[in-house]
Amino acid sequence: MKKHKSIFIMTLILIILSLSCHLPGLQVPVDTEEHEIRPPTTENTITAATDESLDLKPTITEELPPTPEPTSPKATDGQIAYIHKGNVWRYFISSQEMIQVTTDGVPGDNSKSYGNLAFSPDGRYLTFSKDSETTIIDFTNNALINISDYGQFFSWTAEGTQFYSVQGDFECPEIDELDNQVLINFDIYKFDLNNLENPTHLANIGGGLNFMLTISNDGKWASIIHCGCYSSCGSENLYYLPTKEIFSPPVDLYPGYISFSPDSNQMVVSNFQLYGYFESPLYLAKIDFTDVTEIFSQTNVEPICAQWSPDGEWIVFIGVILTEDGFEELDRCIQLIKSDGSHQYIVECSGANFLTWSPTGDQLLYSQKADNQREIYIYDLTSNQSTKLPIQADPSFGIDWGRLQ
Repeated sequence: MKKHKSIFIMTLILIILSLSCHLPGLQVPVDTEEHEIRPPTTENTITAATDESLDLKPTITEELPPTPEPTSPKATDGQIAYIHKGNVWRYFISSQEMIQVTTDGVPGDNSKSYGNLAFSPDGRYLTFSKDSETTIIDFTNNALINISDYGQFFSWTAEGTQFYSVQGDFECPEIDELDNQVLINFDIYKFDLNNLENPTHLANIGGGLNFMLTISNDGKWASIIHCGCYSSCGSENLYYLPTKEIFSPPVDLYPGYISFSPDSNQMVVSNFQLYGYFESPLYLAKIDFTDVTEIFSQTNVEPICAQWSPDGEWIVFIGVILTEDGFEELDRCIQLIKSDGSHQYIVECSGANFLTWSPTGDQLLYSQKADNQREIYIYDLTSNQSTKLPIQADPSFGIDWGRLQ
C-alpha cells in the first residue's frame, strides 16, 4: 500500500498538469521524461492543412495603482471579475471603477482565498468558491445563492440561468485490487437556478479517476481524462453523453486540450502533453473526430490551450517555443488563427498567457509577468492594440470577462 500511495501522489500531479489549460492562468511546472499514452482504437487519417458568512462590500477599501493612459482607441464595455489579495473584485471597463465583492478572503491561504470565477452569459450572475463552498451572486439584487449541495460547479451553459455540475467520487480509496477502481464514478447534471431541485441528469462516467475537462454548449459532448487510481493518465477521451459512447481519434493523434466550437459542430485539438512539451500540429475536426485537418504546424512550436472565440470566428492558443532539440522551453506566445486556418498571427510573446475572451469575441484578455506579478491586458482584434488594465489580479485563482446588463 505504501507503493500505491506514492504512485497516487504522482497521479495527482499528472492530473493537475492535464487540467492546467482548463483552469485560466494556472501555471504548473512540468517534467521532461517520456510518457506513455493509451493508443486510440480506430484508423482514421489526418488531412494536412445564500451564504451568511460572506461579507459583501461594494466599496474600495485600499489604495490601488493609478490608472495608466489608455493605448487602445476602441471604447470597451463589460466587467471583469478577478481575485486580489484573496478576495473577489469587479472592474468596470468603461468607467474603470473597481468594486470589492468579498472581504473575508485570506491572501496566501488557498483554503481561505476565493477563486473559480465564472460569469453567466448575460453577466447577471457570478460564480465563485472558497474551500468547499460555491456561491452565486445575483447582481440585480445582490442576492447570494449557495450551490454547494448540488455538486461541483463546472461551467455555465449558453442559457442565462443554467449551469453544469458534477457529483461523485474524485478521490481514490486505499484499494489493494486495482480492478476495484471501476467503482469510482461521477455524474454530470444540468441545473437551472429557477428550479434547483429538479436537475437534468446527462451521464454517469465510471472506471477510475476521471475528470471532465470541457463540455460542449449543447451538453452532448464532453472531454474527459481518465487516470486510474494508481496508474498514469492517458490522453483525453471524447464522450457522446447521451449514449456514453467514446469516439476515437486518428491513429497518430492523442487528444489534449480539446475545445468545442460555440455551435457544438466542431472542435480544435492538439496532441496530449504530459512530461514537458514536444512539437506537434493543431487540428480542426468535426465534433465526432471525423474530417481531421491540420490548421497549424510550425517547427519547434507546440500549440496548447486552444480556445474558440464566442462568435466562432477565431481560435486562440499559446504557442510554446522550444529549443531546436525540443527539450527546453524558450518562450510562450499568444497566437490567433482563423477557424479555417487562415490569417495566423502573434498577439504577444515574452511569457504571455491567454486568460479569456470578451463576450463578443472581438477582444481577449491576457497577462504578462512583470516585477513578480502578472500584469493584465486587453487586446483588440480590430485595432491590433493592447491596453494595460489598472488592476492587480492573481489569474491563477481565476479571472473572467462578463457582459453588463
